[in-house]
Amino acid sequence: MNKITNPMCWILILTLFSFISRAGDTTTDFCYDADVPEAQDLLMCLTAPTLFCPATYLGCPSADLDPAITGNPTALPGDASCPTPIVSYVDVVTTNTPCLKVIHRQWDATYPAGSASIKLHSSCQQTLYLEDNSPPVINNCPSDLVIDLSVSCDSTATWAVPTTSDDCGIQYFLTTHYSGSTFSSG
Repeated sequence: MNKITNPMCWILILTLFSFISRAGDTTTDFCYDADVPEAQDLLMCLTAPTLFCPATYLGCPSADLDPAITGNPTALPGDASCPTPIVSYVDVVTTNTPCLKVIHRQWDATYPAGSASIKLHSSCQQTLYLEDNSPPVINNCPSDLVIDLSVSCDSTATWAVPTTSDDCGIQYFLTTHYSGSTFSSG
């Protein structure tokens, strides 16, 4: 068995795997350098998966965040002896206001248990940027009014008060006149 002397080489540590030595009389735990023929004969996966993250997703705060809509990563085995990686994700909300929500989606690619070292994994981050870009809606705007000023130079006008709505809520609503205001001639 070769002794590992180069720390730059990929090292596969097999702590639970034992074998009978060439002499056939002892059981030994061992480590292999990836370049050692015995390690290559085991056909063990020695390379982390390759993971390509989906692009940043832009959507509305109420959007469905299913990866089928926001995008899935591409995960490939690290080398020919590696199995198909298993992909998972975790969402971390970094901003959460009524008009803006920012989520960092952490994607991870790992190999099935027992097929490679648990240290062989890859990660990438996708940003989900959810912003309300729709303007507020004003409903029930009063139509033009004509008021009679023949009796007095001033007259009162009344109308149904308009309503407003917005996905983010209304902070304030400004008007120049209120229903019941008095108007002068001209």
